[in-house]
Amino acid sequence: TTELKQRLGADPAPAPAPTATPLPTRLLKFAGLRDEHSRRAETALKDELKRAEWKHVERCLLPRVTEDVEKLRQSFLASVAAHCSTHKLPDIPLKVEMARTGVADSVLSVSLTSLGNSNLSLCKVLLGVWMGERLRRTLTKQAKVEYPVEWNQVGDDDDDEDAFRLELVQRGSVEFNNVVNLMSHETGMAGDAGRKNIFSKTILEVQRVVNRPVWRKYYWFRRNLKLQNEVWTKHGTTSTQAICESGFDRGRSRPGTKNMWGVAVYTAESAAYSDLYTKGAEGSRQMLLCKFAAGNVYSPDPRNYNNIENRKLKEAPTGYDSIRGCTGRSLDFAMISYQDNQVYPFYVVTYQ
Repeated sequence: TTELKQRLGADPAPAPAPTATPLPTRLLKFAGLRDEHSRRAETALKDELKRAEWKHVERCLLPRVTEDVEKLRQSFLASVAAHCSTHKLPDIPLKVEMARTGVADSVLSVSLTSLGNSNLSLCKVLLGVWMGERLRRTLTKQAKVEYPVEWNQVGDDDDDEDAFRLELVQRGSVEFNNVVNLMSHETGMAGDAGRKNIFSKTILEVQRVVNRPVWRKYYWFRRNLKLQNEVWTKHGTTSTQAICESGFDRGRSRPGTKNMWGVAVYTAESAAYSDLYTKGAEGSRQMLLCKFAAGNVYSPDPRNYNNIENRKLKEAPTGYDSIRGCTGRSLDFAMISYQDNQVYPFYVVTYQ
């Protein structure tokens, strides 16, 4: 080191301090664009938040909802809050106004007010989900079928719903005696004015027909009628088992001269008349005591019962749901249906 200094004659000059290397032009341009994009996005957001609040009105039919409007409003706000919490979203600034309008206040008018179109769009989606759930609950509640109180242990959770069974009615019970009276007297549209004690056969046994699938079809047919008019009628047949298993089938009523009112399900107001169409073993016979959802009944002139045009009928006249027609036998009348689900075989009555 000393020798080197002697040769140089002096201490070497210190190295210059390093200077910062300037960024390339393309990187400066990219950074500027990025900053400009951020500024524009921030400005757009501020402008959107400064705008007047935008309102959107949805109308949805909520049938037979009994809750108070304020409770409905709080329910929707709670669903929005739950959605935000589940998906870890910030709280949405939202105002909700609800009011009932329309016939019988059955239409719910909803006004949503929120900051920004994105928030409002999300609220509209959540409103649709909430209303759909409300409607589903309402329809589920309304769709619950009411089964006859006479049936034993039948509910929506019945595992054996596709099988039918016969339940024995205790002899001497109120239900049994009521069946005896219905069989003895004229029913159907004759009502209380009908003839009494016209069926004198001895009733040996009464069985309930428990068939959930067939009952559900009858139940909804009856419920959808404008006029709720249910009557008791009788049906004499040689196919008792088949009807109990699968319900009535007007296809068994073949076209011909005997079908005075066309291809239909025929029942009668008099058990004495239905007895003509039954048969049984060892002197006993069986008849079906039915529930008939008659609705609006067409009652033509009994004197025209044998009109050839009647035999061509395939449905009740316009504005009517069934027909009460004269059988041509004394004062006996038939109740005629052109819909299989309009009649339910409620009891199997064994007699002699």
